[in-house]
Amino acid sequence: MEIIWPSLMLTTQNRHENHHALHCNPNPSTPFNHSPYYTVQGIFNRHSLLPSTFSLLSKSNPYSSSSTYRSLHVRVIDTAQLFDYKSKLAKEFTVSQHLKIAIVLCTHPMFGPKSASDGWTGLPFIFEKVRILDEKHRISRCEKFLNAFVREGCRMVEMSCEDHDCYAAGSQLITHTVGRILEGLMLESTPINRKGYESLLGLVENTAGDSFDLYYGLFMFNKNSLEMLEKLDLAFEDLRKQLIARLHHVLSSFTSKNSSQFDENTKLKIAIVGFGNFAQFLAKTIVSQGHEVLAYSRSDYSDVARDLGVSHFSDTDDLCEQHPEVISLCTFILSTVKVLKSLPFQRLKRSTLFVDVLSVKESPRNLFLQHLPPDFDVLCTHPMFGPESGKNG
Repeated sequence: MEIIWPSLMLTTQNRHENHHALHCNPNPSTPFNHSPYYTVQGIFNRHSLLPSTFSLLSKSNPYSSSSTYRSLHVRVIDTAQLFDYKSKLAKEFTVSQHLKIAIVLCTHPMFGPKSASDGWTGLPFIFEKVRILDEKHRISRCEKFLNAFVREGCRMVEMSCEDHDCYAAGSQLITHTVGRILEGLMLESTPINRKGYESLLGLVENTAGDSFDLYYGLFMFNKNSLEMLEKLDLAFEDLRKQLIARLHHVLSSFTSKNSSQFDENTKLKIAIVGFGNFAQFLAKTIVSQGHEVLAYSRSDYSDVARDLGVSHFSDTDDLCEQHPEVISLCTFILSTVKVLKSLPFQRLKRSTLFVDVLSVKESPRNLFLQHLPPDFDVLCTHPMFGPESGKNG
């Protein structure tokens, strides 16, 4: 049984040149794969079994690369990853060319050079006999081809093209999508890898080796793919909401429990340096917890401070004379050095805790360590919310 595996990717110009050269070949008995000139028509004219491995991104039906076909018996074997799309192309070809008989077998060997490097035993081979004429020798030819995979130990699964693509959207597309997302995170192996993490690294390695054209083809030509991606997006959003809801519940319970047990020993005197919108937002909650809040700013926010129950100062000396236990810097990032240098450290207690709430962390940490006396404590924080996102608590 002779099997020819063509790469059905020819330009229009090459098709005409190859068509002419094929029919001018003085030695028609020359094996097809020894000649650089060929077209799909030429293959059909000379061979009875054609495994098709054309790209999913071909812009036209590769089966129809020539305008005329003689009446003949054709067996087309497809090895694509999308059954439904490829079977429609094959059916379209047989109808448009008025072939007397067309035997079409759609298959998907669900493995490749990497996953099958140790053999094909137990690996799934999906197929559908799209059109097999009920004649003994034609059925036999189809079975002989399939037996090549049976003999290697493949797990043979007969399935319709439609069912295959439905399952593939939930397995292949999701696998490739998650793999590419993880690849974007640039995950690296660590000294404390667990088996689950090793599996993720393996997934990235397997999917990163495939071209984006393959991934795009799986998405573009599977009618179930868009729905599956939407489900993935909704599932991720739902999971995120569950995490935030649980965190909110825990924090609310913690705040409620501690508020009911609040006494004089738990109160702090907190000075906020820089009293803009975010500092006012923080001060409102801190005051509600029973802490004493002092504020310094160059702008006059005395009215706002009074409404919030905050003592406002326009001079850092006066602020530090109050001996706050905590000083929280709520200034702009670029003003951090200037503000630190302006504070009269000698007026503060040696055990004062300095806190920053800036949106970057390494820079303010280094500035604190560089400019603060060694007796002062340092706490770097980043409240990842603001007046808008935290307006409901």
